Amino acid sequence: MRNRIYFSLLAGVLAVGAAQTQTPGGALTLSEAIRIGLERRAELDAGQANVAAALSAVRQADVGPNPVLSLETENWRFHGSPGFSAKRDLTVFAVVSQRIETGGKRRLRTARAQANARIAEIEQAGVEWAVRQAVKKAYWQALAAQQRETLLTASLESAGELTRYHEVRWREGASAEADWIKVRLEQDKVNAAVTAASLQAEQARLELLRQIGETVFATTIKLRDEPLAAPLTVASREPPLGQWTEAAIASRAEIRLQQALVESATATVLVAQAAAKPDVTPYLGYKKAGRFSTLVGGVSLPLPVRDRNKGRIDQTQSLELRQRANLRRAMAQVRGEVAYAAAALRKRGELLESLRTGMTSRALETYEIAQAAYREGAVDLLYLLDARRSYNDIALLRSQALYDYQLSWLELETAVGVELGGESTKDLAMAQPPGAAHHAPAARGGK
Repeated sequence: MRNRIYFSLLAGVLAVGAAQTQTPGGALTLSEAIRIGLERRAELDAGQANVAAALSAVRQADVGPNPVLSLETENWRFHGSPGFSAKRDLTVFAVVSQRIETGGKRRLRTARAQANARIAEIEQAGVEWAVRQAVKKAYWQALAAQQRETLLTASLESAGELTRYHEVRWREGASAEADWIKVRLEQDKVNAAVTAASLQAEQARLELLRQIGETVFATTIKLRDEPLAAPLTVASREPPLGQWTEAAIASRAEIRLQQALVESATATVLVAQAAAKPDVTPYLGYKKAGRFSTLVGGVSLPLPVRDRNKGRIDQTQSLELRQRANLRRAMAQVRGEVAYAAAALRKRGELLESLRTGMTSRALETYEIAQAAYREGAVDLLYLLDARRSYNDIALLRSQALYDYQLSWLELETAVGVELGGESTKDLAMAQPPGAAHHAPAARGGK
């Protein structure tokens, strides 16, 4: 009941409020807010650094082992006869060896690093998408709060005019003082509603500034009214749930990330299996023994009689199974989120349609009947105000329903993982509901 009283004079100024929502060219637009958010949010810089590190790891993984130079001398002695002569007695070895990786270790190691780089890139894309959607949500919520504040401010001006009108009529003896007191009380209540709406709008603007990464929190910013999503694009028919679900499976960052984690886990298994194969290290050297110089050559080959990397292989295979299970779970969760968002969109579309047609017209008809009866002196001012409150409640609900429907589209976009196009319905953005022109202050006939 309290809220109904707060908004008792709202409908009479809807047209005025619509005119005030046309903010100047310097107002913040949705696209500009998104651009600023993508430039300033610190987590995006962290993600870019993570991607750069992952790409560096790919380059490093593709590098083969370095050759090894070994220098060795033999036959050193410090006593005996004849005396020690390095030129005559030392045996010198200079050997160069090169480990040759077997089992495609370098290729598999590079593939794993590339999979990890894809993980970093998908995580970065997911953070970017989350920032974009968070800015959108904050923008629409701030725009709804701004619209609410604008309408209530205009309603307060109308309430003041109505108060002054009844004061003049009371002083002229054309109406009772009680009527003037009633409308003055209504003005006080609307003033309280404006104060609450201003606080909500300020909080919504601060949240928008936070989402775009602003560090100076000034609440004087204005938002430009944006075209709303077309109502009943899904409420009038069955939503393409299968199409949206397929798009979500293909587009959602969570799914693509989990798929990349499976690829990385599979590559890790292959790397572990390849590590069980021994590498071959051939070597070639020079040997000088006294007056003779010769070549030395051979090969070094580990014998895998104990360690065949079995524990590591089993561990990586278990991790791969876990990642595949996580992928199935993520796909099931995404399907549920899309179904939930589609159902919410449909229900809110149906509510919006009912407010645009029968509910609003019935409330308007009730108010017009009460207005005519008030002119004839058949009802008192309280009855008229009650009829206006009923209509204003519907008008306020319709205004909120438009933005709730827009947020439902945003929730569906978030669930699907791609932007969904929609027909512009700026003409439906509560500019002037049916019958707004009929809500001028009424007076009793004959008084």
